[in-house]
Amino acid sequence: MFTYIRLKNFMSFCDITFNFRKNAKTAKNFIALYGENGSGKSNFVKSIDFLCDSIRSIYDFEKMQRSVSQLQNKFAVDDGVVGNILSSLSEQWDFQEKINSCRMIDCDAPAEAEYGFLINGQEWSYLLRFTDHIVEEKLYGMQDKVRGVLYHISENADSEIKMSFWGRFFTSADVREEFEAEIRKYWGKHTFLSIFTNLQRKLNVSYVRTGVTERIFQFSATVNNRSVCQTMAQRNEQRICSAIRNFSIHLDSGRIKEDSLPYLERAERILNTFFTQSYADIKNVEYEITKISESKYEYQLYLDKMIAGKIRRINFTRESAGTQRVLDVFRIILDVFFGGTVVYDEIDNGIHDLLLKNIIDCARPYITGQLIITTHNTLLLESIDKHSAYLINVDYEGNKEAICFDEYKIQGTDNMRIKYLKGLFGGTPYGDGVDYDEIISELKEAGEDGENDEVTD
Repeated sequence: MFTYIRLKNFMSFCDITFNFRKNAKTAKNFIALYGENGSGKSNFVKSIDFLCDSIRSIYDFEKMQRSVSQLQNKFAVDDGVVGNILSSLSEQWDFQEKINSCRMIDCDAPAEAEYGFLINGQEWSYLLRFTDHIVEEKLYGMQDKVRGVLYHISENADSEIKMSFWGRFFTSADVREEFEAEIRKYWGKHTFLSIFTNLQRKLNVSYVRTGVTERIFQFSATVNNRSVCQTMAQRNEQRICSAIRNFSIHLDSGRIKEDSLPYLERAERILNTFFTQSYADIKNVEYEITKISESKYEYQLYLDKMIAGKIRRINFTRESAGTQRVLDVFRIILDVFFGGTVVYDEIDNGIHDLLLKNIIDCARPYITGQLIITTHNTLLLESIDKHSAYLINVDYEGNKEAICFDEYKIQGTDNMRIKYLKGLFGGTPYGDGVDYDEIISELKEAGEDGENDEVTD
């Protein structure tokens, strides 16, 4: 779970800290982040996405390069439109491009992203500092019985890589030599965590485990046990949480092996309970399963829905965008029930305020992981406590501050929602209104000018 996130010169944040500590030894399970449009809520989510990308950047980029190369060979693509598309696709998976996109515009100072984590009751911190490439990376956490720096890699003024490791970080000279060679080859364009993840794939996990402290495996597993859901580019598809049951399936449709059919049946029972209790007109939820080979099956989710006095069978793909979005929200709720960490941007997009409030209210007591959402659903403020609500406040110079509602004078009988909507906490849209008279006048003049223009072939 995240205990804090500090961002400096990161996108629209000059210097901001999000403190999610509940007390000295625990973090908050549920956080709802508010703020006016353009305040930086999505940029906060992208800072988590940036962390997730930094761990798999080498593997993802090499995988994309292999795919692009295969497509080029298959279709004999040298240049032209298709070649440009493939090149653009490859660039999207280049971590260096993501580094550049996360730096504050028109700022020469390095950007920083620092993340605090809670692992087995102990707080860890991970720092990334970057310009157009990584210039510093540091992990601070448990060594043996005390906390300290596990590794620190940086670039000096002469662009030389300096690296230092805790004395027991490496237990094999050969493994250390492999790592140091990869650091000299990749670090700067990629992080040490990405190098660590990639070497497990290249060298064999068992071999790496014999030569590297178990502490780094603990940290890597913690960072990987999180999902980031963004409204514009959903990376995390609708899946039953693989960390819970050691399997992963698409919830709406897909193909599955015969030995995984029991998991699909379990998913069906779970979805049936969820949707029939959330919607008055949904009476049943089930999968239609078709055998396509000796050991493979194809499945599609269907709803039995009351429409005009008759129960009708609806393919889930024909359901509203809002209901399909609810399925995505449900999937991430399963993750946090079993210890996962999920960050979800604009969770309320397309979902009725009351429905989302009911879903979140019913789920919160069962969250064992961490759910962080950005939202404009103010109805939630009537049921969540002041320790779970945050807002990004923006001053007149564009400086931003993350404030927990518990910093305000809120009494037990106060209605947080009303106070927030009245602008007593900040973080709400400000303006004197829009003068549509001027806009309509401009449009009329444009129309009159158009009538006088000569029309030519």
